[in-house]
Amino acid sequence: MKSDLTTISRALSTYSDEVYPLVEKLKEIKRDAGAFLVKINADDKCARTVI
Repeated sequence: MKSDLTTISRALSTYSDEVYPLVEKLKEIKRDAGAFLVKINADDKCARTVI
């Protein structure tokens, strides 16, 4: 039983180590997408007022 828990613990630790950078990258992409939408909406408002 203890051996099984050790194996599971190691697997979860490895998984966490591998997934963490991906999660951080996805958070960065989400921030960039939000900033992009803000910029596009601001540009769209400016374009409408110029016309």
